[in-house]
Amino acid sequence: MLTQVPWLEGLPQTNSFQVAPLKWEYIPEKERQDDQKFRAVWASYFVALLKKLQLKKAFPAPETIRNDPEKALNLNGSPDFAILYREGMTPRHQAGPGFWPGDRHPLAEQIEKLLAPMLVFTEPPTRVKYRFPKLSNPFFEKEGKNNSNGQSQLYKKRRSLIGEAVGKQLTLEIRYQSQKVRDEIIEVICDYLGTTPETLKKTWKTKELTLTIKSQLLGEIGDNLEIDYDNKKVKEHLHQAIYKRVEEIKSKAPQHTNTGAIATLIELSGADVYIKQKIPEEDPKHALRIGFAHRNRLTQFVTPDTASLSHRAKASFLDILRQLGVQADEPNVPLKKLPTPLNYVGIWLIKQYAKSSATRTQQMLPALVYLASNSTEIKATAPGLEYGWLPYPKALLKIAQKQSAGFNYKGNIMTFIKDKLENDVIPCGDTLLLCHAQNLRSRWNWLKNPNLMMDKLAFDKETPQPVKNWDGLRIVRIRSSQSHETPEWYAQKNDDVSFSKGLFKITERVFASTYNKPKQFQKISTDLSKISTWTNKSGKTYDASPQTYAWNPELFELTVACIQPGDEIWQWAAVAHELRNIAIHHDEPTALPLPLHLAKQVGEYTLSIEKQLEEADELEDEQLDSAWKQF
Repeated sequence: MLTQVPWLEGLPQTNSFQVAPLKWEYIPEKERQDDQKFRAVWASYFVALLKKLQLKKAFPAPETIRNDPEKALNLNGSPDFAILYREGMTPRHQAGPGFWPGDRHPLAEQIEKLLAPMLVFTEPPTRVKYRFPKLSNPFFEKEGKNNSNGQSQLYKKRRSLIGEAVGKQLTLEIRYQSQKVRDEIIEVICDYLGTTPETLKKTWKTKELTLTIKSQLLGEIGDNLEIDYDNKKVKEHLHQAIYKRVEEIKSKAPQHTNTGAIATLIELSGADVYIKQKIPEEDPKHALRIGFAHRNRLTQFVTPDTASLSHRAKASFLDILRQLGVQADEPNVPLKKLPTPLNYVGIWLIKQYAKSSATRTQQMLPALVYLASNSTEIKATAPGLEYGWLPYPKALLKIAQKQSAGFNYKGNIMTFIKDKLENDVIPCGDTLLLCHAQNLRSRWNWLKNPNLMMDKLAFDKETPQPVKNWDGLRIVRIRSSQSHETPEWYAQKNDDVSFSKGLFKITERVFASTYNKPKQFQKISTDLSKISTWTNKSGKTYDASPQTYAWNPELFELTVACIQPGDEIWQWAAVAHELRNIAIHHDEPTALPLPLHLAKQVGEYTLSIEKQLEEADELEDEQLDSAWKQF
């Protein structure tokens, strides 16, 4: 929005830009004038505030802007409105999102020339060089040569890793809606573990793993939830619908009486289907997850996309292994001068808001995940878990069963985190703590740039103390491109412009962690241009390609905030960088180091349908009213 606003009393109105969000609102049936079920409305109080500032011209209604965006631009007057396009909107824009380095580089050079000498390029960061054997991931290796028994060593390795995590016995249920999806899932299991669909019709026993496959139609428990939109208490009706579906699931899913682990793969449409239909509340996914958790089953969903069904089935199978706590190898980064064994802890603050969470309930849940460099075991904890640190799959189930309770906004999250670190983790030996700046700094003030003190630590409002007071503790803060806090980037070598994977030193304590393009974009040249003709490395010239989708690897900032006397700074950044590349369910690096990635994934099972936090919603409304009156 470009408006004329009298920001200071007595001064003339001045032009200024603002941004206000829109959202969809359900139209009650009695108010409809046609078949339209939803309308655009303002999604914040900001527009109402601007109106109070006595604008000379009225704001058009959001529906007016949506129906006639050209008129809303009002190029010859004020105010001006434009709805910004975002990828995923309908209809799709004719220009694909993003720019390749072939465009970024000349644009950056032009900007530097225009703004010189106020803006001057810094020297590129220097690569941190080190070597050690790459951590292996047998779930993405190709089949090896068969041994004398006719069994692939790779298959045996995979079965052994799964058996080690689940106690050598695993039951996989397939709840399907189409025979094609069921058959594809079974085919994927066979491909990964070295067997045949015929063998899996009964329990398959090997030295490494005993596997049982059970399959049945999903049935009516996969139907849309029934929500009464004409009643204003949508949240209450949503919770009732979830409760009802959970009870149906509990009545139809028998308790697992065998030893070993059990997990369920469910064929279900993705959330995007419900979002496009503007009925996200009717998505039964969350009710299915809670219901099966009450029957001690982990769950993973398979979207029935015919075009990429094989890929989706593989991803779902590998992700259920991730939930079961399967690791490819001990997460050891063998660098000299690193203490061994080394513990890793990732902290992720799961934030759920009343207006956007799956169950419309507000809470914050700190999840901690623990790994050790000499073990494949994964442990996790969260507030309220009866036995503290639990095996990762058991912690997920307990959280979904509501045996863990989140905090409202008054809850002292840092007291819980400090207690767990000081009493449970640090006494176990040398520890690397990984945390995400944008995720946790709203509750841990020390993580904010003005408060971050190298090698001095404060958990709450106390005076920062030397980190050596916490024997063996090191901390690396990760910062992502969220809110554009890290730069978009490219790499340049002579006349070549592309990407480069590795660890790069920016300052003494700050490093950049980068990786190359993912495999699906390897065939697209980084020389490609959306705005002009371009020439590839073979000398062939092409026309501009504005429609091409351009994906750029994100740059992650690693700040080595706290180390112990005698440590080498770069090695702790290298550990965090390498921990991005060892997840069993990804053949590409994960955005976050593995302990932090696993902690974030706990959010899939954090689905509160209780009413204990409704007072938080009321408090938020009271605070908004108070802020308005003060303004």
